[in-house]
Amino acid sequence: MKRRILVFSDYYLPGYKAGGPIKSIASIVEMLGDDFSFYVVTSAKDLGELQRYEGIKLGEWVKVGKGHVFYTDSGLPPWNDLMKLLSGNWSCVYLNSFFSSHTIKVLLALGILRNKTPVLLAPRGEFSPGALNLKRRKKQCYLAVARLMGYYDRVCWHASTPREQSEISAYFPLPPDSRRGPGRFFVAGNLSTNPGGVANPLPEKQSGQLRVAFLSRVARKKNLHYALKVLSEASGSIAFDIWGPLEDQAYWHECQAIIETAPTTLQVIQKGPIESKDVVTMLGKYHLFLFPTLGENFGHVILEAMAAGCAILISDATPWRGLQEKGYGWEIPLSRPESFVAALNEAVSWDAARFAEVSAAARTAAAAYLEHAGNVDANRSMFAAMVNFSSNAA
Repeated sequence: MKRRILVFSDYYLPGYKAGGPIKSIASIVEMLGDDFSFYVVTSAKDLGELQRYEGIKLGEWVKVGKGHVFYTDSGLPPWNDLMKLLSGNWSCVYLNSFFSSHTIKVLLALGILRNKTPVLLAPRGEFSPGALNLKRRKKQCYLAVARLMGYYDRVCWHASTPREQSEISAYFPLPPDSRRGPGRFFVAGNLSTNPGGVANPLPEKQSGQLRVAFLSRVARKKNLHYALKVLSEASGSIAFDIWGPLEDQAYWHECQAIIETAPTTLQVIQKGPIESKDVVTMLGKYHLFLFPTLGENFGHVILEAMAAGCAILISDATPWRGLQEKGYGWEIPLSRPESFVAALNEAVSWDAARFAEVSAAARTAAAAYLEHAGNVDANRSMFAAMVNFSSNAA
């Protein structure tokens, strides 16, 4: 009989506006669903939406892919129902945010119940310097209280990379005896199912012209204003399309102010949200994907852009490395905006033959990542270890 994993996530399928975390959890469920039984508790609404998903059933387990999903209006059941749910026979509780109020409530409920079910927490990039600098005072205060009160003493940590492990352990150091339970770190790379999409013919490319896409939530962490500034300084004729939901309206107004003063050689269009199934096909119409994010623990959209054949221009605040050496892009520190401009100018100068070489390299790199079995094995071993903690505690 498969061991049961209880998953809490603010958003899940069929949603798509919350981006990467939905894709990460859905990939775990689909790729490890033959080994473990996953039960996901989540919101019945997508990020920023007031209306529920069409045809959704509330307050009961619904089969979705290889997992089961429990939808509620708030993302969590009422307190008494939550306590009852957590009292069930679970081999592991898997939390997918550090700062989410849902995570805090689940940990408090487990503490009240004196429930010894092992807890695995994936912060999903929330400890990156760029992410922590947003609303920094509020986050630092909560971190201090959380450590003082021991809210997270019982959890194990899921880091996607050694870098993320270092970022987490700066606040929650590895205990001396953590091999057998709480405090242990697992480093298991993000899983991603094949992004699919239709393979488009390469978009026409002439030297002096460039089609650029940005796809993410319009929020300060994603750094759209930085993209607009470096694009404004680049040469050539550039068409820049912004895809993704407008999460932060005040921030979007700041971006609009930059757009209003942009040179006439830069044409900017705000396209809005796009469903996950259409992303690769859409990105295949562009030459370059620009994403100067303040921090990602993976960046599913980067992999999708590679699969679409886009050149990649990103910040160095993601796990993706060696893009220039591999022939399909650049990862550049945000402290060097002039290097972003230089990369854009180089891409503008490409002719059709050069772009075809870069596009082929990007597709090859995406295929190689998707075919690599190591991340699947690491995630499987991580959940197997958590289940083993449960068996030992029983």
